[in-house]
Amino acid sequence: MADKSKVAESKKLIQFPRLWFFLTSLRFVFTIIGQRGYIHPDEFFQGLEIVSANIFNSSALIYEPWEFKLTDQNKPIRNILIPYFFYGLPLYLARFLADTGLIRLKSSLMILYPRLFMCVSSLLVDYSLAQIADLCDFDKSSVIVAFASSYITMVYLTHTFSNSIETILFALLVYYCIRSIKSQYILNEKFLFKSAESKASEKKRRPRSWKLLNDSNLMAYFNGANAQMRTEEDEEEEEKRMLVLASPKKNKNNDNKVKRICLFDIYKFSCHGNVIGLITAIGVFNRPTFIIFALVPLAYWLLYGLDNCNSLRQALSFLRRRLFKLAQLAVPFAALAVLADTVYYNGITDLVGIFLFKTTPTRHELIVTPFNFFAYNSNSSNVNQHGHHPFYQHALVNCFLLFGLNHLLLMFISFNFVYVLIAEQREATRSTINMKTMLISLYTNIINNTYLYFLLSFLVPLLVFSLVSHQEPRFLLPLLVPMLVLTSHCLFGSLRYSLLSKAWIVFNLACFLVYGQAHQGGVVPSINYVQKLFVHDSNAMMDQHVLYFHTYMAPRGLAVSPFVDLPWREH
Repeated sequence: MADKSKVAESKKLIQFPRLWFFLTSLRFVFTIIGQRGYIHPDEFFQGLEIVSANIFNSSALIYEPWEFKLTDQNKPIRNILIPYFFYGLPLYLARFLADTGLIRLKSSLMILYPRLFMCVSSLLVDYSLAQIADLCDFDKSSVIVAFASSYITMVYLTHTFSNSIETILFALLVYYCIRSIKSQYILNEKFLFKSAESKASEKKRRPRSWKLLNDSNLMAYFNGANAQMRTEEDEEEEEKRMLVLASPKKNKNNDNKVKRICLFDIYKFSCHGNVIGLITAIGVFNRPTFIIFALVPLAYWLLYGLDNCNSLRQALSFLRRRLFKLAQLAVPFAALAVLADTVYYNGITDLVGIFLFKTTPTRHELIVTPFNFFAYNSNSSNVNQHGHHPFYQHALVNCFLLFGLNHLLLMFISFNFVYVLIAEQREATRSTINMKTMLISLYTNIINNTYLYFLLSFLVPLLVFSLVSHQEPRFLLPLLVPMLVLTSHCLFGSLRYSLLSKAWIVFNLACFLVYGQAHQGGVVPSINYVQKLFVHDSNAMMDQHVLYFHTYMAPRGLAVSPFVDLPWREH
């Protein structure tokens, strides 16, 4: 029976609607046939241009952005390890295939391979959203269909933006934080040591809510975000699920009482904490602003169950254990990233010789790119050089450019939800004048509310980024995750509104045509033509100059990299 229930559960998790398969197929088709749109220079110059130049030995022929320069006046702010993983792996594959004669390398293929890798990586967001919806009792079909139909998914997440990587990592972080909470089972004596008679007398309907957790009692129970009531069938289903996870043992009195100890959940909690820490570290070195998106998920994960502590000492011990779990993989990865940046930016080639004290590097400056990033952006004059925007740019302009009317819908739902929450809190505090009790009540109302978890995951980063004068829409890409979790039921779910669904479809179709095809649409296709001019025999002895007027800067490395002293030169 246990095996059958596990199989049924696994089948449930892999059920995706046909519309999602169709939209995901379109995502791959448009990535393979190519998108002409050139959204922003950073999709090339914050990683792909640098990585391709290093792999194809054309660094002297490209434009090197200031973010990747190490001089006496400038410190690099971009980590090199993560771009090498997302862009370097597909480019190394392309070079290998070209070396073996299986393909003829062109600029279009140098764009295609990294974009196809990003497209495959974007499936992690689909998986994370499906799992989040299952864990929190949201409508999984509407969530993943809304995500697959978004132009952000079709365009931004298939282009080589560091913001796209940030979105993937944020979706994984939100998922693992929720999964970690779900994997903790409360060892409740009254629940675990009950006879058949007591269980029959205690069957009641009760509201679904997150249960308080305890690090010393790692068992538990996780419920959804809505106000539905838990029925007797739900109780029996939960009982069966716990029986599958645990090995039942009869007590000494042999009176049908069952003791369930899920030691494996302690192991799962430990692993989840390590994974959460690793994702956070990767996100911070990819874009240091990731820590702003991670604030709410990490705060919920760290503070969940804190009210079970009876003293300040227990609370500090509680937080220390959780922080230690985060650091177990985060610190080693951070050390590896710092080492990689230090070696790369200092131009160190003989790393083994340096460790053995046989050679001395010409430069030996420790490079910590997140620190350099915050040091640079802490100077308002530096930020203003990239553009100055009013504080309301994100909330009133950029969010509508990214999410359409869903942003207005979420604001309406949020105001109504916060109003009800405040009213309930006032009602609860009228009966007590004890400040400690009042704070515990507020903490419980916040930490046990799934809806508020996603709402704060959207509002807190939006508020923080609005305080910065330089505001671009792509900075908010990760907010797509909580946005769709909270509003997708109004688009494709059982409570959908026809007007909103049609507006969502028209909005995303129009934005796909604009940003995916029309926006600066001549620059990327022109690279192939420029490449043929550079390498044609009739132009071999001529100085060649290409002028782009009123366009973004062309990624020149993609035009010259495949043909610098390489055997597959094309004529």
